[in-house]
Amino acid sequence: MRFVRLYIFVLTAALLASHAPVLYTGIHAAAPGQSGIHPENLRKIIDSADARNADIAAAREQINAAAFMAEGAGTLADPRLHYGYFLEEIETRTGPQEHRVGISQTFPGWGTRKAERQVAGSRIAVAEKQLAATRESVFKQIKIEYYRLLFVNSRIPLISEQIQRLEYLAEVADVRYRTGGISQSDIIGLNIEIDRLKERITSLEIQRSTLISRLRSLVQGPLPDLSGELLPLNEPGGLPPQNELEDALERSNPEIAGLDARAETAAHGVRLAEVQDRLEITVGLDYLFTGESRIPGTADSGDDPVLAKISLNLPLFRNKYDAATAHRKALRQAVLQRRAQATERLRAELRGALNGVRDARNRLELYENNLIPQGNRRFELEQQAYVAGETAVDDVIAAEQAVLEFQLMALKSRLDIYTHLINVEFLTGEPLPAGTHDAESAAGVPMMEEEVADTFHWKGRIP
Repeated sequence: MRFVRLYIFVLTAALLASHAPVLYTGIHAAAPGQSGIHPENLRKIIDSADARNADIAAAREQINAAAFMAEGAGTLADPRLHYGYFLEEIETRTGPQEHRVGISQTFPGWGTRKAERQVAGSRIAVAEKQLAATRESVFKQIKIEYYRLLFVNSRIPLISEQIQRLEYLAEVADVRYRTGGISQSDIIGLNIEIDRLKERITSLEIQRSTLISRLRSLVQGPLPDLSGELLPLNEPGGLPPQNELEDALERSNPEIAGLDARAETAAHGVRLAEVQDRLEITVGLDYLFTGESRIPGTADSGDDPVLAKISLNLPLFRNKYDAATAHRKALRQAVLQRRAQATERLRAELRGALNGVRDARNRLELYENNLIPQGNRRFELEQQAYVAGETAVDDVIAAEQAVLEFQLMALKSRLDIYTHLINVEFLTGEPLPAGTHDAESAAGVPMMEEEVADTFHWKGRIP
């Protein structure tokens, strides 16, 4: 019996030593030079979306529409051509008047045309801000989906690694079963766990396909190669002070910038309403066709007279002008109120994103510096005990599951960091400083500062 135990111990140790390392050392890292999603791919995706995305294209057309409207703003009304036929000729000294042809032109009140041009020009600015907001929103969605895809791809090798370890243990269990060292329930338990993890990988592959479809819907065109194992996420570093980020939010947030543009348009609308009561002047000329005088020898007989005329509108009914001005002022005040509320809401969202970054960093530090090393140690002890026949396979499986879950939670914490940082960039409307992220990848391969910026900070700008 002692010989049998010694044989099982040696055979088990040989099987374990012939395969992958026993301990987890952290989140799986891709080999240097391995193909997959790289910063260049993210740039290609964003460039393609900037050129193809229908929402961005529609926002550009809104600018064109506003520009076309501005071309006609502030122009004079079309001149009016008049024609009159005298049903009964009016006899004058120089002859009977038969027809009348005239032309007139209306000139709006002083400052009206300038106010109309200012309103139209500010509408172009509103459309431009809307384009900027649309682009930032689309790019934010792309980044989030990109990092979710990176997260899914990074989970698959972790689970695959555990499957390999369980398969090694299944071989060991099979040897011990054939020698009578354990019951068949150990083998069944291992196979159940292996099948459960394989189903988990299948689910991740489906999620990966869904994420790629979402990216394709945002780009609305072909995507670069997204196959293969992805590089791990880079660990962020420090953030600028909160007051600086809130200043950036006030200065550059797309939503606030759009409301500022709308407030400016409303202010120009108030100015336009205030000048509507100014005098409009209409000037014109009438040409009268006159026949020959019936009195022979009449001087200037048959001469056609020309009539110059001018008319003014009299803004006597002040109610409608005052109401129009009050209406415009109320609209402007409504925009200002929306801006104030949006500022407070966005500040709260910024604080939430910053708190999310801090929380995720604390969780990441807990998992990587505490729980994962302890889980590794526990798994090592459980495995040694199982080889010596001193513990059940369920204890080894439980230790293995704990390490995997710790690693997946650490990876999820890192994804949460990047998701919150993407929100910080979107809310502030400005890229975070290069020092926001660690300049080394999880694989320990140094990255150029520009490459780190390309990985996370790159965003298209309005030409």
